[in-house]
Amino acid sequence: MLKNVIVASCLLVLAGLLPREVHATDGQEMYAIHVQGEAKTLVAPDRAKITLGIDQDAATASQAQDGVRKVIAGTIAFLKSQGISDPLIQSTTLSINPNYRWDRDDQSQRLIGYRSSQSVIVTLEDLSQLQKVIDGALTKGISRLSPPELFYSQAEELKRTVLADAFRDALADAQALADAAGMQVGSATSIRAAYEPAYSPRPEMRVAAMAMDTGADNNTQYTGQIEINASVQVSFRLVP
Repeated sequence: MLKNVIVASCLLVLAGLLPREVHATDGQEMYAIHVQGEAKTLVAPDRAKITLGIDQDAATASQAQDGVRKVIAGTIAFLKSQGISDPLIQSTTLSINPNYRWDRDDQSQRLIGYRSSQSVIVTLEDLSQLQKVIDGALTKGISRLSPPELFYSQAEELKRTVLADAFRDALADAQALADAAGMQVGSATSIRAAYEPAYSPRPEMRVAAMAMDTGADNNTQYTGQIEINASVQVSFRLVP
């Protein structure tokens, strides 16, 4: 029987199938087959996280800080006016740093003012608000805008479904190989899983753009889709 298994395995490899290992454990009446299964799914994101920042230069530290506080306060008030609740709004610590310029005559650095910076990180539960939030924040004085981080709120639940699909893919390969070898697939003896969510935007996606021209289409956000991949490496008992 072992000879038949080995011959069948060689024929499958020569037939151009993906590499699969079929072997018998030395000294034991037990055979095993090792396979890999893969699965993926696409899902539209339903949440977005965006960072809105402001940098303010001024002659004094207090002027720079006051300018930043004014913009941040106005931005937070705007976000709340859009129905975004406090738990979804997070502000970073306000920073202040001196600005220097190299004086070639004195061969030394000369203090020319101060720069203050702060950011607001907002999570949107309604993606239709994304462009409106971007445009509104820019009108409040925001000068730095990160590309939105798009994600799916139920990704953990969907991950488990994709993992199960990957196992079924591995089992189907194992059954095909076992049939060709004239054997049957037994229980799984080991399973190693890998999961990775990957953001796959469509080619036309544009982010963090502001259409200021009159009559222009202000909606420049295309969310694309999130691809969730899973793979499993499974060892099955092979029954004669």
